[in-house]
Amino acid sequence: MPSQLPDYGESVSDAVADYWEVRRSQADESESRGVVNTGIRAEVTGGRHLDALHELVVAVFVDAGIPARLIDVKRRPIAGYFRRDKSWDIVVMVADRVVGIVELKSMAGNSPGQNYNNRTDEALGQAVDVWKAVEREIIRPLRPWLGYFMLLEDNEAFTTPVTPRKGSMGTRFGLRRRQLRGPVYDLLRAHGPRTSA
Repeated sequence: MPSQLPDYGESVSDAVADYWEVRRSQADESESRGVVNTGIRAEVTGGRHLDALHELVVAVFVDAGIPARLIDVKRRPIAGYFRRDKSWDIVVMVADRVVGIVELKSMAGNSPGQNYNNRTDEALGQAVDVWKAVEREIIRPLRPWLGYFMLLEDNEAFTTPVTPRKGSMGTRFGLRRRQLRGPVYDLLRAHGPRTSA
């Protein structure tokens, strides 16, 4: 394993730019086919909007010394404790053992409140399911590395305080990140440096 990984700042910026471009193209494609989706749903139902971020995370694993052939992207279901299985976004396997799991999500738009609550419940539930499966030796013999990456749109809906005491949605996600890191996730990251415009 290399002693130091490269700076991924430019790669992250490129992947985020690709995210917005793919969202726009998926919305245009839905419209041209006459598919009507409410809100911004047409931008994400094509399922390709996070592909560049998937590729970037895989590149980080490869740079860290994990051979690309051991990494599955959006293909491998992992058994859980509370549910039969879940197809995680990125899974690293070594000799048929799960050694790394990463989930990638995004939030955009002008009313993140309910989506924020759903994403928080989802992040907690997925992690608890994995750790219970490890505890009960459904996932064995080693504890896998678990990561969650949330891409947040940089707009007023995420940066304006919801109430004076609670802060903005982006701030609340930062608080949630501190609460979940450690016993729940090995890495929990929110990224939101770019607006949709």
